[in-house]
Amino acid sequence: MAGRKLARQTLDYQTVLDEIERMEKAGTPQAADKLARLDALLDSEAFQREAREIERMAVALAGVIERLNAEVPATDDEAARAPARGRAMHRTCA
Repeated sequence: MAGRKLARQTLDYQTVLDEIERMEKAGTPQAADKLARLDALLDSEAFQREAREIERMAVALAGVIERLNAEVPATDDEAARAPARGRAMHRTCA
């Protein structure tokens, strides 16, 4: 959820920046107005609250990943499959 929310917010922000860049290149006066609205949005309490929530979720997700990595030791895929094949062969031969 945090990843999707962050990706959506980043995409929205980048879309607005791209639009402003096109307006500036075209020399339209709307570019300055749009940039001012974007600045106001970034300073808004709602935006700041959502940014803090995304940060909190990202930190929590990183903690979960670290705990999972600590609980499950990294193994080589081939080494992990070899014991399973050995057990399967042992069962079929017995």
